[in-house]
Amino acid sequence: MSNSALAFFNQSLDTLPQEPSNAQLFRAFARALKLESAEIAEYLISRASAALTGNSATRAVQSLAMELLLELAPSGAVQCLLAAQIIRTNDLANEFAGRALAAQESDAAIDLNLNRAGKLNRLFLEQVEAFGRFKAASIPNSEKEGL
Repeated sequence: MSNSALAFFNQSLDTLPQEPSNAQLFRAFARALKLESAEIAEYLISRASAALTGNSATRAVQSLAMELLLELAPSGAVQCLLAAQIIRTNDLANEFAGRALAAQESDAAIDLNLNRAGKLNRLFLEQVEAFGRFKAASIPNSEKEGL
């Protein structure tokens, strides 16, 4: 399945200077996801970047966040926010599962971390299902008939 938002964004990058400014990237990202403004795009990218790192992001982390969001192909701000939450929930589930595998952890800490990872994985699945419902609802009926 092709990702038109990602393709559009990549085409937009071809028209930008070799080292585009953040503002140029945010505008291209906003156009690709049909967002109202570059400021909304900047906010969403910052949330997804923080989801990946837990703090301020480098240009490389911002690029990864943009690629992940574009790969998920959200449509509008609500789906973008949910996509950022999906990224963070998955990251946290993996972090707690990793903590459970640490050799120095007690049995109680292992159980606690596995429990947290399991809850986060269930939340992740619920978020993915909600995201799918949002995406299905945003597809015009004429396109649904062709699926």
